[in-house]
Amino acid sequence: MSYRSALLTLAAVLATTLPAQAQLYDLKIRKSAQGDVLVIEKTSTEENKTILQDNDGKDLKDLSPPKKTHHYLFTETVVEKAAGADKATKLARKYTKAESSEGGKGGSLPYEGKTVLIEKKGDKYQFRVEGGAELTGKDAEALDKEFNGKDKGGPDFEKMILPGKKVAVGDSWKIDTAPLLKEMEKSGELVPDATRFTMTAKLTKAYQKDGRQFGVIHLEWVMGMKGVGGGGKIIPVDPAANKLVITADMDVCIDGSASIGTMTASMALDMRFPIPDQQLRAIATIRGSSVDKASLPQR
Repeated sequence: MSYRSALLTLAAVLATTLPAQAQLYDLKIRKSAQGDVLVIEKTSTEENKTILQDNDGKDLKDLSPPKKTHHYLFTETVVEKAAGADKATKLARKYTKAESSEGGKGGSLPYEGKTVLIEKKGDKYQFRVEGGAELTGKDAEALDKEFNGKDKGGPDFEKMILPGKKVAVGDSWKIDTAPLLKEMEKSGELVPDATRFTMTAKLTKAYQKDGRQFGVIHLEWVMGMKGVGGGGKIIPVDPAANKLVITADMDVCIDGSASIGTMTASMALDMRFPIPDQQLRAIATIRGSSVDKASLPQR
């Protein structure tokens, strides 16, 4: 065998025995832009159990609020949004479904079957049924929480979770928790323990669908706490019995061509803390789950 033939034979053997180089993906999650139209469905449940105990661990009172459920289905049109802005200043939502209940009581909201115009005026959003009156009070509660609530000025979630480099299926990366720590310290509701706060992400799957590149990003958020806020005070929590765990799977378009996909998330919060100025303590557990879907309208 000639020297050249030997090299060709060796190359052929290596090509069939060495593992193929993993494909790398530059993850891009597109933000909505003016003129975008999406069909969005949101479902969520939240169950909060709070028990008041004496210091001997005897249950005294159940303070648990009713279980909450929500279901929304709407077509959203971005009417006005400045280039490069995080949020739109004007949207229109045509609601097919708008349901909310607490403890099994409730039902359809007043704007189910109608189009709601959402517009920022000053530093707050206002809501009005198309051709009708402004939505206020209880009627606007869910929209007001979404657009004007405490989380409205939080960090850019989509940008925060991206790895900042190309990754292959199976690769994982740590997420910088500093922006969330800063936001949580500002709100004062939960006082995080920075030494017990980790956020990680992993690309678990990549596939093609309708000519677009999709991927599944698995997220895990684990946080210990120093205390909870209440009445302008910080109430310390039992360091051995408090933890917040959030897991989520984002099955979304990752080539930046469309803001579509599904996010499934679950939350578990466990706390034990004393009641100030009383020989009592509270045991609190919160369990929640949500599914958010965004798709392009059928033509």
